[in-house]
Amino acid sequence: MIYTKPVNDRILEAEVAIKVMGWHLVEGTTWRDAEGKYRGMTYIWCPSVSIADAWEVVEKMREGGNFDFELQELGAPAWEAVFLPCGAIGVVGIGRAPTAPEAICRAALAALEK
Repeated sequence: MIYTKPVNDRILEAEVAIKVMGWHLVEGTTWRDAEGKYRGMTYIWCPSVSIADAWEVVEKMREGGNFDFELQELGAPAWEAVFLPCGAIGVVGIGRAPTAPEAICRAALAALEK
């Protein structure tokens, strides 16, 4: 599945935080995990822009050995991120975007929609 919803960065990041990371929003600006641990501010944790934050998404998706991950540059400026099922053939989620971080976010959401 390819994640193609045309959402802005803030909506995309909120969907990733909630659906992928399992976080919830507290007081409108603070992300906390299921145990209540502080995970970041909505305006600081930006996985669709920051490759470091996007890599947290990759690590979360790979937890438990459910997904393998591939990232490739398709040609300036285009990136494709892919989450594949571990030990199986096929693609679960594909994300294409002008930047690698945004492609990673889109691929993670696509993989979870399947």
